[in-house]
Amino acid sequence: MFGIEDLASVRVHLMPCKTASQLRNRMNNLRARRQAPNSIKEFCLKRIAPFTLEEEEILRVGVLVYGDEFRRVNTNQNLLINRPILALSHVWNHVRKKSLMA
Repeated sequence: MFGIEDLASVRVHLMPCKTASQLRNRMNNLRARRQAPNSIKEFCLKRIAPFTLEEEEILRVGVLVYGDEFRRVNTNQNLLINRPILALSHVWNHVRKKSLMA
């Protein structure tokens, strides 16, 4: 409704008893990798621009070299440095399923 950037509006309209730092902390906890899928996490993933075919290919090569260690793929493949590690994992699962179906 307000997005994740407008914590002041969230606080005023939905949770007036919480401070902005408490809300920010809660949102960060809900977005953590260890968390089960939830609406905050899905919203944050959808805000990420779609991967290009070139980026998918870079990811495929990175996984061949480093395995499922997406942090190493992200830092050692300088072309994917702006992509969150969670997004790499999510896109890799999608790419892998797509290649299995073909």
